[in-house]
Amino acid sequence: MIQISGAEERRIINHGKFIIRMLPLGNALKNHNDQGIYQLGRLDHATLQAGVLVKMHLHHNDEILSYMRKGTMIHEDSHGTKAPIHNTYLMMMNGNEDSKAPLKINSEVLFYDVRLKNATIATPELNGLSGFLYVFDGEVELLGKSVGLSKGDSVFFKDEQLLLKTSSAADMVLFVLNEAAKFSRNGLYSR
Repeated sequence: MIQISGAEERRIINHGKFIIRMLPLGNALKNHNDQGIYQLGRLDHATLQAGVLVKMHLHHNDEILSYMRKGTMIHEDSHGTKAPIHNTYLMMMNGNEDSKAPLKINSEVLFYDVRLKNATIATPELNGLSGFLYVFDGEVELLGKSVGLSKGDSVFFKDEQLLLKTSSAADMVLFVLNEAAKFSRNGLYSR
């Protein structure tokens, strides 16, 4: 099963120099009354222009991965701790202060990131799990499906292995999700 959502289906919140594009995750499943999909409560593709300050805001009962494709963003918390986030330094906000791991994800999610340039790659075999692929930039062809994906498009798939091909450069992320895993929608952003 494959369900494609086009870039035009994203909900856009435009604050001028700070734009949030909320992906329509829950639309991928029929008769689904949740904005999220399994362990992913929400997925935003945000862009900020240099010098933009996002006001201090509360994070409560959410597990949030901040991930920069380009540039650097400085995150400051309520304790005054500042951390630069960039393409090799990710930030996970989840309150697990006892962990010694450099990045601890409590939800049962696998996360893949790839930049392809004139190449072909297969998604991992899902073995009963589901996949959610998002195209950050570029164009990708789903070989054998006669489908092309462009910047901002996403694909939800189950019981499939996708073969992805690019003629130029493309940046993508893939989340592997377990329909049977526990999750919560009690956070401020995952409702």
